[in-house]
Amino acid sequence: MPKMNEKGLRQLLKEYENKDVDQDFIYDSFDVIKSGLPELEGVLKDVFVMGNGKRHELGSYDLETGNVVIYLDEILNSADVPDFFKPVLTLETIRHEIEHSRNYSTYLSYLNGKHNIEACILTNCFEVNEETGKVYSNDSVFGTDHVRYICSPDERISDIRAWNFLFKLMRYENIDDVMSQMIRFSLFNANLRGYKDNGCYLDPPTYNYLLNKQMYIDFFTLKQYADKNKIPLDKRFLLGLPIRYGEVFEKAGKCRVKVPEL
Repeated sequence: MPKMNEKGLRQLLKEYENKDVDQDFIYDSFDVIKSGLPELEGVLKDVFVMGNGKRHELGSYDLETGNVVIYLDEILNSADVPDFFKPVLTLETIRHEIEHSRNYSTYLSYLNGKHNIEACILTNCFEVNEETGKVYSNDSVFGTDHVRYICSPDERISDIRAWNFLFKLMRYENIDDVMSQMIRFSLFNANLRGYKDNGCYLDPPTYNYLLNKQMYIDFFTLKQYADKNKIPLDKRFLLGLPIRYGEVFEKAGKCRVKVPEL
């Protein structure tokens, strides 16, 4: 399997430290990342750059074509993101959308009989139009309620893996500079996405997701599996399964961030 040119990506980030992200940055970054992911060849095709997204999203992935779209103006106009961090945000957006293609590939593998826990969870995020046979994601940010979107396994997994990619990419850089700190906090927050403290314990986002969609059989089946099996901490965070309060601090240590007492 070809190795991704991480050095090339770090050089790109360095090159764009003092200038706006442009189409060349997006095309070059996408090509480097895709070249290191040959296993996604069947579901990941090309990248296109557009201006403003109709729904104010930063990027999108089309299940039917396998194409990624990045909305450049939305990134450049993100008022809550410092200019120096926008190249990182762009890289994260590209990787996030690519991770959607991986999730789709996992779903397809589920249809072909590969029923691991991640595939079983992700299959709840896709539906098939009975008339056309077309597969579509049922969790777009403006196509459903906010709670369901925040708890969506498809979105959470893409978010966590994208920020983890940035975390590993910058592992040799200065861990005390502002950019590195923002990446580490973003990774930590991505892992906590959707967990809700009800005063007694942390509600797992995937459980809430299934209950919100009234998938009660899937919920009880998953809960029974999670209760009976020892699932590693990182995997439970990734899949939105139960975690204990103390494990939040363990994850913070892995992300090299400090968090206040819960």
